[in-house]
Amino acid sequence: MKEINQMLKNNKILTFAITSILFLALIIGVPTLAKLKNRTTLYDATDWDGTVASDFKRGDGTKENPFIISNGSEFAYFIEQLKETNYEDQYIELSNDIIINPGIFEYSVENSEKKVIKYLLNGETYYVNENTNEYYDNADCTGEKIGTLNHLSVSKDFKGNFNGKSFTVFGMYVFDSEKSEVSLFENLGGVFKDVYFSNSLVYGKGNISGLAINTQDSSISNLSYD
Repeated sequence: MKEINQMLKNNKILTFAITSILFLALIIGVPTLAKLKNRTTLYDATDWDGTVASDFKRGDGTKENPFIISNGSEFAYFIEQLKETNYEDQYIELSNDIIINPGIFEYSVENSEKKVIKYLLNGETYYVNENTNEYYDNADCTGEKIGTLNHLSVSKDFKGNFNGKSFTVFGMYVFDSEKSEVSLFENLGGVFKDVYFSNSLVYGKGNISGLAINTQDSSISNLSYD
């Protein structure tokens, strides 16, 4: 898997980030890396088709019978439900790897000035419009778009218990061209553990973090970006 570069900022253009300072401060450790080496691979995972499921795969959210997420549609449902609930005292688990986008994100500087977000897919290089989820065949993002990336919205609060079971979330794409703070969660007050985020892209105009902008009364363990 492609190693994720540290957050990049530029006051004059849209800020781009592929990793979280929060993670660097809180989750690096030998036990974590040893566990993640034994994680399930992505061989059995299917690409998310962009649809949002109507429910979790199964479960009622209790510790004995947690909500189960098995694919991208169910993961998107989990995020979508954060508009109505923070999952306090509820339990969620992954049962499989999740592929949000199958291509590789890459950040580069062209002509010593222009900063671009590249999206490598099926041997081709495309360019992501920094204000949308569309990608093109040229760095100016002009002409007809080639495709659109699956993306997740910035979620407000999570206070539940999330156990990734050492599975991978690959190609996560979170962006907001209007918010001054962009992350998967704005506020994290629950338990989040045992998840491997690979090839993730998070960007916005200001304060950027991979998992959460603010943490309070939270427990974060065995998380990694690669």
